[in-house]
Amino acid sequence: MSRVKYKVKQIDWDLIPNFDNRASVEFDDYMKIKSGVFQKDLGVSKLIDLVKNRNEWYEVCEGYINGYSLWNAYQEGNIGERTFKGASISTGDILIDEDNQEWLLTDQDFELVA
Repeated sequence: MSRVKYKVKQIDWDLIPNFDNRASVEFDDYMKIKSGVFQKDLGVSKLIDLVKNRNEWYEVCEGYINGYSLWNAYQEGNIGERTFKGASISTGDILIDEDNQEWLLTDQDFELVA
């Protein structure tokens, strides 16, 4: 089994308008993406739709992480060495594989953002 390079795509708070306003729609959408509450209430497909609609908030980090699988890349990105400059990978983040497919980390699994 060979290792795969995954790019990491994370929400950049500076790209979210009204982020400091906790009552704003934008902040509410951010919390839905990052908290996992949204996907439990309405399902993963609604979460993926929200991520697509808020795609302009995401930025691909410089560098990449290696892994044998998405979950292995997640573990490497959190506890191992990584070449990207970003926080640990968490719910709401996206890994981009070598075929440029985007995989959203939910609170349960990685889901393809088609």
